[in-house]
Amino acid sequence: MDPFSLNLAEAEPDAATARFHDIQMQGLPYVEVEREFRDVRLLASGWYTKIFLARQRFREDKLVLKCIQKGTTSKEDFFREFHYSYQLSQHPNIVKSFYSPFVTRTSYVFTEEVAPCGDLSQYLRRGGIGEAASKRVAEQVSAALAFMHSKGLVHRDVTPENILVFDSQLHVVKLSDFGSTRRAGEGEDLAAGGPVAAWTPPEVRQAGGEAICMGPWQDAWALGVLLFTCLTGRPPWSAAHISDPHYRWWAAWATHSARRPPHKFRCFTPRLLRLLRHLLHPLPEKRCVTDVAKYLSYPWLVHGADPYQAAVEDALRDPIDAQNTKPRGVTLFKAAEKKVREALRSHLCYGNSPQKPHRKTVRFDDTPDDNTPYQVTGCSDKEPSPPTISRKFTPICDLSSFDFTPYDMSLPYDTDTFDFIHYEDSGSSYESYDYEDSSDFTYV
Repeated sequence: MDPFSLNLAEAEPDAATARFHDIQMQGLPYVEVEREFRDVRLLASGWYTKIFLARQRFREDKLVLKCIQKGTTSKEDFFREFHYSYQLSQHPNIVKSFYSPFVTRTSYVFTEEVAPCGDLSQYLRRGGIGEAASKRVAEQVSAALAFMHSKGLVHRDVTPENILVFDSQLHVVKLSDFGSTRRAGEGEDLAAGGPVAAWTPPEVRQAGGEAICMGPWQDAWALGVLLFTCLTGRPPWSAAHISDPHYRWWAAWATHSARRPPHKFRCFTPRLLRLLRHLLHPLPEKRCVTDVAKYLSYPWLVHGADPYQAAVEDALRDPIDAQNTKPRGVTLFKAAEKKVREALRSHLCYGNSPQKPHRKTVRFDDTPDDNTPYQVTGCSDKEPSPPTISRKFTPICDLSSFDFTPYDMSLPYDTDTFDFIHYEDSGSSYESYDYEDSSDFTYV
């Protein structure tokens, strides 16, 4: 009987009698696509797979034809992907596959439902997709992964390209592409399959292509990277390796070796940081996908924060030593100067006074002396030169009592009469500020 003379759904066998992991090798009917389908159009093409949109010759329903090249895939691998795709279709957040595999002159083919809105990668614009949409994606993808893990399977390729979108508001998304799916506990050369770069867990990179045991912790890692990408529009690092300074700092914080998370994570609330620590922990045994549902009711983004801007600013910062998370060299004093500017801006203002206060200029003399704190000396209105903040003077306190970290810096200064007006860079020799005039003074 012609396999396409019936409704595809009617040709399905009794799923209740099929063993989930019993992959049956069977003969495949030969089909000429041009005779059985019409309106065939290429949707996507990869190294060994091509995706076509088509209609059956005598039906109006649209189908997706997933064509896997014979020259790059064995028949056994094809049946494994088709078997898992079909058996997992019962979950509402996994793309539905029909029981209608066949073979053409060059490919093994099976059919799937159509995702009318493409895949998730098309929605990741500047700044991500927003907190509400990210939560919807997280809830549905984590549910699909939890279902797979309950069946003893690991997806191993959770990326935006493999998450299909069924409505533009991301209320319905489905996990797809089970070509890399394997049973948990199997050992395999993971360098030969699965995601690459930022999506690859650190234990896979450290294996150096050797076979390691597969488990749900790999999908948990990919889900954590996916959440960060949905919220910010870009992955958190280039590669999960100690050579990447962004991952090195994250790993130090996740293992409680650093007090503060990386800069690009500052736009996230403590609840989301706790979730990401569970998903992106450097140790595989500490990762868990099922934790996602517990955090959906809490805010994920700090009010008013720009996740994309935080990620961009972090990419422009100097490399960070992950062991102590302190800037190197002269970056220490540059960060201290920035902290002073932020303190002046946040604590001092004109208030409601209609009169513009009298101002003097304070200068930062860039004379290098890395072991002395700042000191401010004042002058009266009649003095010809403005007061200066200089690094060249006798130390008046021990710098070891201050904690110079990227997030917790302190300097001995008094802000009672300072009023920050503006900042202007008038050259490499100094930076200028304004302050309110009260009297001659010397502040330390």
